[in-house]
Amino acid sequence: MLAELARHPMFESAERVSEDQLAAYDPPVLRGFLATCRMLRRSEQPWGLASSDPAVERMMSLMTSRGATHLIILSHDPIDLSLIAVPVIFADPTTETALSLVRRLLTLTPP
Repeated sequence: MLAELARHPMFESAERVSEDQLAAYDPPVLRGFLATCRMLRRSEQPWGLASSDPAVERMMSLMTSRGATHLIILSHDPIDLSLIAVPVIFADPTTETALSLVRRLLTLTPP
Protein backbone atom coordinates (compact mmCIF):
# COMPACT_ATOMS: atom_id res chain seq x y z
CA MET A 1 0.00 0.00 0.00
CA LEU A 2 2.83 2.43 0.85
CA ALA A 3 4.42 1.72 -2.51
CA GLU A 4 1.20 2.76 -4.23
CA LEU A 5 0.89 5.85 -2.06
CA ALA A 6 4.50 6.80 -2.82
CA ARG A 7 3.45 7.49 -6.40
CA HIS A 8 1.58 10.56 -5.17
CA PRO A 9 3.85 13.56 -4.41
CA MET A 10 2.31 14.04 -0.97
CA PHE A 11 3.28 10.54 0.11
CA GLU A 12 6.55 9.99 -1.75
CA SER A 13 8.47 10.26 1.54
CA ALA A 14 6.23 7.82 3.45
CA GLU A 15 8.14 5.29 5.48
CA ARG A 16 6.71 2.46 7.56
CA VAL A 17 8.57 1.78 10.81
CA SER A 18 7.92 -1.24 13.00
CA GLU A 19 8.67 -1.62 16.70
CA ASP A 20 11.83 -3.63 16.12
CA GLN A 21 13.24 -0.66 14.16
CA LEU A 22 12.61 1.67 17.11
CA ALA A 23 14.97 0.10 19.65
CA ALA A 24 17.02 3.31 19.91
CA TYR A 25 13.87 5.28 20.79
CA ASP A 26 12.76 3.14 23.78
CA PRO A 27 9.57 1.44 22.54
CA PRO A 28 8.01 1.05 26.04
CA VAL A 29 8.18 4.84 26.52
CA LEU A 30 6.77 5.42 23.04
CA ARG A 31 4.01 2.84 23.55
CA GLY A 32 2.73 4.63 26.64
CA PHE A 33 2.78 7.98 24.86
CA LEU A 34 1.20 6.72 21.63
CA ALA A 35 -1.54 4.72 23.38
CA THR A 36 -4.08 7.51 22.95
CA CYS A 37 -2.88 8.89 19.60
CA ARG A 38 -3.81 8.19 16.01
CA MET A 39 -1.67 10.81 14.30
CA LEU A 40 0.93 13.34 15.42
CA ARG A 41 1.76 16.59 13.70
CA ARG A 42 5.28 17.82 14.33
CA SER A 43 3.97 21.39 14.40
CA GLU A 44 1.82 20.55 17.44
CA GLN A 45 4.61 19.23 19.64
CA PRO A 46 4.90 18.76 22.64
CA TRP A 47 1.40 17.27 22.21
CA GLY A 48 0.11 18.36 25.60
CA LEU A 49 3.16 17.21 27.53
CA ALA A 50 6.24 19.01 28.85
CA SER A 51 8.95 19.47 26.22
CA SER A 52 11.34 17.67 28.55
CA ASP A 53 9.14 14.56 28.75
CA PRO A 54 11.19 11.54 27.58
CA ALA A 55 8.45 10.45 25.16
CA VAL A 56 8.34 13.91 23.54
CA GLU A 57 12.13 13.98 23.24
CA ARG A 58 12.20 10.54 21.63
CA MET A 59 9.31 11.30 19.29
CA MET A 60 10.87 14.59 18.17
CA SER A 61 14.18 12.81 17.63
CA LEU A 62 12.46 10.17 15.50
CA MET A 63 10.52 12.68 13.44
CA THR A 64 13.54 14.93 12.97
CA SER A 65 15.84 12.08 11.97
CA ARG A 66 13.34 10.97 9.31
CA GLY A 67 12.37 14.48 8.22
CA ALA A 68 8.73 13.76 9.07
CA THR A 69 6.02 16.36 9.53
CA HIS A 70 3.37 13.76 10.40
CA LEU A 71 3.43 10.43 12.14
CA ILE A 72 0.55 8.02 11.66
CA ILE A 73 0.07 5.32 14.28
CA LEU A 74 -1.01 2.14 12.54
CA SER A 75 -0.75 -0.15 15.55
CA HIS A 76 -0.11 0.49 19.23
CA ASP A 77 1.12 -2.95 20.30
CA PRO A 78 3.38 -3.77 18.65
CA ILE A 79 4.15 -0.24 17.52
CA ASP A 80 3.75 0.23 13.78
CA LEU A 81 4.15 3.74 12.38
CA SER A 82 4.15 5.59 9.10
CA LEU A 83 6.29 8.71 8.94
CA ILE A 84 5.45 11.27 6.28
CA ALA A 85 7.01 14.58 5.23
CA VAL A 86 4.10 16.61 3.89
CA PRO A 87 5.36 19.35 1.55
CA VAL A 88 4.26 22.86 2.55
CA ILE A 89 2.27 23.17 -0.66
CA PHE A 90 -0.03 20.36 0.58
CA ALA A 91 -0.40 21.65 4.17
CA ASP A 92 -4.13 22.33 4.33
CA PRO A 93 -7.33 20.81 5.81
CA THR A 94 -7.85 18.63 2.74
CA THR A 95 -4.45 17.03 3.29
CA GLU A 96 -5.24 16.38 6.95
CA THR A 97 -8.42 14.59 5.87
CA ALA A 98 -6.46 12.59 3.30
CA LEU A 99 -3.93 11.58 5.96
CA SER A 100 -6.72 10.37 8.23
CA LEU A 101 -8.16 8.31 5.39
CA VAL A 102 -4.72 6.91 4.56
CA ARG A 103 -4.32 5.91 8.20
CA ARG A 104 -7.55 3.93 8.02
CA LEU A 105 -6.42 2.19 4.84
CA LEU A 106 -2.96 1.40 6.19
CA THR A 107 -4.30 -0.07 9.42
CA LEU A 108 -6.06 -2.63 7.25
CA THR A 109 -2.91 -3.39 5.24
CA PRO A 110 -0.36 -5.89 6.57
CA PRO A 111 3.22 -4.53 7.00
